[in-house]
Amino acid sequence: MVLSVILALDEVSDTSARYLEQTGGKPPIIGTLDIERWALPQPVPSEMRVTLEFPREAHPIALRTGAAISERPAPSKASLSTGDRVAVVKNTVAGAKYPPRMVGAVPG
Repeated sequence: MVLSVILALDEVSDTSARYLEQTGGKPPIIGTLDIERWALPQPVPSEMRVTLEFPREAHPIALRTGAAISERPAPSKASLSTGDRVAVVKNTVAGAKYPPRMVGAVPG
C-alpha cells in the first residue's frame, strides 16, 4: 500500500522547518513534520510531497525489537539526489540528544 501526502511550509526557524499536511477536509495522516534545515535545499521549499510505502508483510521480530528491517547501510546525504526514494522514521522525541534514525534508501 502506498500513500502520498502534500505538506505546505508553515514555519521556518534558524534550525528547522515545520510543514503542515494539506488534508482537504479529511483526517490527517501525518499532521505536522519538522525537518532540520541542513537537510533541506536552499531556499526552503514551500511545499513537499511525502510518500509512505508499507511492506506487504509485517516483520514481527523487527517491530518488537526495534531492529532495522533492512540490513543495507543508510546512505549519506551526499549520495542522495532529487527524486530518490527514502524511508523516513518520524521520531517525536528527536533532538540533539535523540537524533532521528535514517532507515535507508528504498530500491526504486
